[in-house]
Amino acid sequence: MLVYRKREAERTFFERPEGMPRLLHALLIQRGIASAAEAEAFLSPDPSLLRDPMLLSDMDKAVSHLRAALEAGRRICVYGDYDVDGVTASAILCLHLKSLGADVRAYIPDRHREGYGLNEQAVRALAADTGLLVTVDCGVNAVDMAELALSLGMDIVITDHHRPGEALPACPLVNPLLNGYPCPHLSGAGVAFKLVEALSGRAAAMEYIDLAALSTVADVVPLLDENRFIVRAGLERMNKQPRVGIAALKRAAALEGRALTAGHLGFQIGPRLNAGGRLGSARRGLELLTTDDEARAETLAAALEAENSERRNVEGEILKQAEAMLAGFDFPARRAIVLARAGWNTGVLGLAAARLVEKYHYPTILLSDEDGVLKGSCRSIPGVDIFAALTAAGEWLTRFGGHKQAAGLTLSRENLEPFCQALEKHLWETVPAETYVPSLEYDLSVSLGELDAYAVAALEKMQPTGMGNPAPVLRAKATLENARRVGRDGAHLRLTARDGGGQLTGVMFSAGERAGGLHGEHDLLFSPKINTWQGRSSVEIELRAMEPLDARARISANHARRDALVVRFLTELFYNKEIDLSGGTRLDAAAVRAYFDEAPQGTLLAAADFDEAAFLLDILEKEPPTRFDLAVGAYPADERAFNAVCLLPVGAVSRCYRRVIWAGQIEGAPTCAWRAELPDVDGMRGAYRALRDILRRPARYEGLDGLWRLVGAECGLSAVGAGAAFLALADMRLIETDETGARLLPMEKRDPMQSGVVKQILRLRA
Repeated sequence: MLVYRKREAERTFFERPEGMPRLLHALLIQRGIASAAEAEAFLSPDPSLLRDPMLLSDMDKAVSHLRAALEAGRRICVYGDYDVDGVTASAILCLHLKSLGADVRAYIPDRHREGYGLNEQAVRALAADTGLLVTVDCGVNAVDMAELALSLGMDIVITDHHRPGEALPACPLVNPLLNGYPCPHLSGAGVAFKLVEALSGRAAAMEYIDLAALSTVADVVPLLDENRFIVRAGLERMNKQPRVGIAALKRAAALEGRALTAGHLGFQIGPRLNAGGRLGSARRGLELLTTDDEARAETLAAALEAENSERRNVEGEILKQAEAMLAGFDFPARRAIVLARAGWNTGVLGLAAARLVEKYHYPTILLSDEDGVLKGSCRSIPGVDIFAALTAAGEWLTRFGGHKQAAGLTLSRENLEPFCQALEKHLWETVPAETYVPSLEYDLSVSLGELDAYAVAALEKMQPTGMGNPAPVLRAKATLENARRVGRDGAHLRLTARDGGGQLTGVMFSAGERAGGLHGEHDLLFSPKINTWQGRSSVEIELRAMEPLDARARISANHARRDALVVRFLTELFYNKEIDLSGGTRLDAAAVRAYFDEAPQGTLLAAADFDEAAFLLDILEKEPPTRFDLAVGAYPADERAFNAVCLLPVGAVSRCYRRVIWAGQIEGAPTCAWRAELPDVDGMRGAYRALRDILRRPARYEGLDGLWRLVGAECGLSAVGAGAAFLALADMRLIETDETGARLLPMEKRDPMQSGVVKQILRLRA
C-alpha cells in the first residue's frame, strides 16, 4: 500500500517575475515562498542569510573563554564526535585555532569503547594537560561531565546542536536551539563555523565553508535559511578549490572531474568519512580533512574507501540476519521493530535500521548484546517522534539521546522486554494507525506537455536539495508503454510515459523486475531532469512511484487471462482445505466495510470470480472510499498485511491477516459465473474422448490453456470447463499435465465418484 500526499505548506500567491517559468513559480508558491523578493533570496542565496553569530546562546562567553586561553597560551582540546558532523566540526575549530597559534589538539572518542559524548575516563585523562576543553557536536546534556571537568581545573565551553534537556551544563553553552536563534537547525560543524566567525570574523570563517557544507548535508539538517547559503557556497568552494582531503575523497569515490552536488556529499563523500568512525577510528577522517600532504591524503582516502567497502559488507550481513529474525513478525499487532543479537557492530546498526525503516515503514531499533548490555540505534518514520517514545519508556534505559527521527540507546538485557512493552504502549496510545501506511510526498500535478527543457532546467535553481528542501517531485497520470529492463543484469526499468500533452522517457532504478507487468494508465510520481547523451539533451523523468490508476481498470486488464486464472484457482480450491467460499456466518456489507475503516491492516477480502471482485469494490469505493491493495492471481505478498482485495488467489496467505473473508460469505454477493461452466460426469467423459482424438492427430495449440480451448471446442465445454475436466481426469490418474499440454496414461476402469475432485466439481455445479 502506498499513499501519495501533497506537500503541506502555507501558500501565499505572488505575481510571477518576468522570465520565471510557470512551473518554477508554482513550485515556489507550493513550498511556502510568499514574495518575489523571498523567491530571489531562496534561488540565489548570498552571505546576507548568515546571521550575527553573537545571537547564539552564550557566544559572547565562549569567545571570551577562547581568547583568554589563547592569550595565556593554555592548551586547548577540541572534543568531537565520530560522525561526519563531529569530524568536520573538529577540523574547522582545530584548523582555525592552529592558524591563530594555539596549542590545540583534537579528541574523538572511540565509538565502540567509549560511545557518544563526554565520558569520565576521557575527561580525567585530558585534565592532566588541558586548560580549555571545547566540545563540538556534543555535550549539551553532559551536566555531570561538565561539572567534573571544572572540578579538575579545566575550563570548558560546550558547542552543540542537539536537543537540550531540562538541566543544562554550568558553563558557556552555544546551541542554536537555545536563546531563540533564528536558524535553529545548524549542524554541529555549522555551530563551529559560527564560533570561528564570532572569534575572528566572517572572512576567516569562510575558509572552512566547505567543511560546514559537508556536515550540513551529511547530518541531514534542513537545507534552508543559513544552511542553504552554507551548502551552496561550500559546494562552490569544493568544485573550484577543493582542499587536499576532499580532492582525495572525490578520487576514491570515482567523482574526479565531476561537479559535486549535495547528493554526492550525502551518499558518496559522507559515507566514506563516516566509515572510519563506524569500523575503526574517526581520527583517520579528521587527519584527512586537515592535512596538506597529497600523498598522505591519498593513503588516508584509500583506507577509508576500504573501510567503507567493509562497512557495506557488515551492514549487509546484519540486514540478512535481521530479516531472518523478522520471519513471522506480527506487523498488525506491533508498532515498532526491536531486534537484539550478540555480535552486531554498533557502528553500523543505525544504517541497517534505516534500511529496515525504508523497507517496512516501521520505527526500528537494532541492539547489539555485549555481555548483557544492549547498545544500539533507532531510526523512525514521519509522524513518530522516536526520542519522545524513548523518553516515555526511559525508566528501562540506562541512557539515550538523539532527535525525532534518530537516536541511540543503552539498556540491560533483562530490561528489554519491559522496555518493548512500554514502547508499544506509548506508540499505540499516541500514534494514529494511518501513520504506518507508507506515503510519498509530491509538489504539483502536471501534464507531461508542461515539462519542456526550459521549465525543467529552471528547476535546477532549487539546488541544493535535501532535508527541508527536497528535490521537486511531480505527479502525472499517464499511459505506460515500451517497458523494458536496462542496466547491469536488467536491474533498472526504462519506459515511455504518454498523456494528452506529450510523452517522455522515464527510468526507475532497481525496478527492472516490474517490466513485464506494466500496461495501461498509471499514477506517477517523478522528478524531471535534463539528460545529456552524446551532445544531445532531452527531458527525462526519474520515477519514484507508479501505481495503476484504479482497481477496476486493473481487474478489467486481466480478463484476457480469465480462463487460466480460474483453472489455477480451481486447482487450489480442490486441494486447499482452508478455502471456504460460502461457509460460516453470513456478513453484512457494512460490517465488512467497517473492518477496512477501523484499521489499515489485517483484513483480506477474496473474490473467486470477476463479478465477485466488482461486488467487493462496490463496497469499498462508496463515499468516502477506503484504501486497499489489490492482488490478482495471488495473495498479497506484503508481510505488513495491509487491507487488500485479491481476485482468484493461489498460494499461501499471510498469517498476519486477522480475518480472511470470501465474497461469497457476504450478503448480496453474486454467484461465480464459472460454476455454470463446470462439467458433469458426461462432460468429463466427452473431454477425455476429445483429448484422446486430438493427441492422435497433428494439432496446433499453445500450452496447456490452449489445449483446454481446443478440447472444449470439440466437446462443447468452455475453456474453464475443459480445464476443470482435466483436473478431474488427472485426479483419476487418466492423464498427466504440465504447462506444455497433456498426455494419456494407461487406461484403467475408474469410478468417477471415487474422485475427490469430481465430487467437488459436482458440488460446485449444484
